[in-house]
Amino acid sequence: MQVKNIYNFIFHPLSQPTLAKRSGSLLTIVALSILSAGVFLIVFGAVSWKDRKVQIHKSNDQSAKQPNVPQNLHTKIPQNLQQALPPSTTQNPRLTAAPPPPAQPQPSSSETAKVKNERLSLGYTLEDFEKWAASGRWDIFAHAHYDWWMFPINRPSAGHGDEYCFSTQEFAQLKSNKEFMINYRRGVELVLKSWGWDMTANAPVANPSSGQCWTGYGVRLGKMADSLYLLGERELFNTVKTFYTQVCLPYSKLEGWIHEIFKRSF
Repeated sequence: MQVKNIYNFIFHPLSQPTLAKRSGSLLTIVALSILSAGVFLIVFGAVSWKDRKVQIHKSNDQSAKQPNVPQNLHTKIPQNLQQALPPSTTQNPRLTAAPPPPAQPQPSSSETAKVKNERLSLGYTLEDFEKWAASGRWDIFAHAHYDWWMFPINRPSAGHGDEYCFSTQEFAQLKSNKEFMINYRRGVELVLKSWGWDMTANAPVANPSSGQCWTGYGVRLGKMADSLYLLGERELFNTVKTFYTQVCLPYSKLEGWIHEIFKRSF
């Protein structure tokens, strides 16, 4: 386990990708607190305050350039992966040309501030997706954090509260924005491709690279499926359901709420 992963395991239990890891992290914190006669709780509080302060500072710096848009995703992936990114697609013989940049949705006169933040957040993140895909660095998809705005749902989150929790009316605004929906579907396509699944063929990717494989990240899969259902994306939902049935079920132990999502039907 890398140092950063250990750090997050001890000081950021809610950032863990599975319920088992979150539970293990919380039990570890309790044990350390007991063994240290409460001293660890003081350390835990200080570290949490420091990290929160750093996050707010970074968010403020980013918002000065792009209001209401999350900080650049390169700050949310391991440094060694950032440095490993090739400078151009010409270094990857498997690729012929870089894809066109994602469409930037035009604002609607009726959209709320939350909806504007969502469409901009997704659009900027998709630019990173395209770069990672063009560079053949599918492994980075597994390390970056983007679920909140790439797969909008109707529930609050531990990391962002209600910021990416949308009402029925807000989902209607997102769905009515043609450019947003193009970007949204493309984002789903690239995440699936990073898992080794071809959305167009609804089948495994032909000749996948070493980084294109299912990682067992059930939370991300569940959020993606939930989001597709809420946005009325019947065809894409059924495509993800095929991936879930053929790839995830045989090789992964998924949480119950994920199975419940895939029991839905349009």
